[in-house]
Amino acid sequence: MDVRSSGSEMPASSAGAAAAADTDLCQCPWYHGPTTRIASEISLRNDGDFLVRDCISSPGDFVLTSRWRGQTLHFRMNRVSASPSVDGSVASSGGGHLFQFEDEAFATVPELIMHHAANQVGLLITLAR
Repeated sequence: MDVRSSGSEMPASSAGAAAAADTDLCQCPWYHGPTTRIASEISLRNDGDFLVRDCISSPGDFVLTSRWRGQTLHFRMNRVSASPSVDGSVASSGGGHLFQFEDEAFATVPELIMHHAANQVGLLITLAR
C-alpha cells in the first residue's frame, strides 16, 4: 500500500491503515479530527486519497471522506451499541460501541478502516492501491 500526502500538515492517506489497527485513532495519519467537510474536500487530490474526521453535526461520530473518480464522497460511520457476549463482556474496546458502514462492525475506527483498505468490500470506493 502507498501513502499519499494531501499537501497539508496532516497527510491524507490512501493507505497506512494496516499499521494503524492497534494504534489510538489520534495517532493515525489519516485522522484529521474536527475538520470541516469543505476543508476535507480541498485536502484530497487523487483517487483513493482519504481521511477520517469528526462528524461536526453529530459529536462522537466519524466520517470517512474519500476522493474517487474525480468526486469527493462522504461516508458517515455508524456507531452501534455492542451486544454483551455470553460471558457478559462487551466485544468492544470503545466503551460498548462498535463502528460500521453497513454489515460488519469493528471495535475501533482504525480496525474498520484497515478492513476496508485491505479487502475493498462494502464501499464503492478504493481506499488503497
